[in-house]
Amino acid sequence: MERAIALSDRNAAIMSVPVLMSIGGASLSVKVAAAKQHAAGEVWLCPLARSVPVEIGRGENRGRTVTYHNVVRRWLKLGDFAGNDQTWSVPIADVMSGDIDAAVVLVQQGSHDKPGIIFGAASLPVARQTTETKAPAIEAR
Repeated sequence: MERAIALSDRNAAIMSVPVLMSIGGASLSVKVAAAKQHAAGEVWLCPLARSVPVEIGRGENRGRTVTYHNVVRRWLKLGDFAGNDQTWSVPIADVMSGDIDAAVVLVQQGSHDKPGIIFGAASLPVARQTTETKAPAIEAR
């Protein structure tokens, strides 16, 4: 594990692509900045529940409640990443359902079947948003 962490620290491509998310009206907007030096990849939107309590019914923890955090409920492919500026607009109704209260966007090298490093990411709370808000972008070093 330490070797993998050390190798990732030396890879300048990791988290080097700015990703911006915002909500305006009934849409979630995603913008991925250009990064021509990167290999091809995919852009994924993941609606998530920040906290999910689960009652344990069997085993040594029977009767206890375990709370899982940042539980991804779906993977929605927004498109392919080829290093160009790209923007997507997703109806907020396509993101919200049940216990969803946040969304995460990942720009990942490779494909669904053979994923690679994360080029960029951002997250945004989405529960009961009524006015336009801008999420702080997670930008590379």
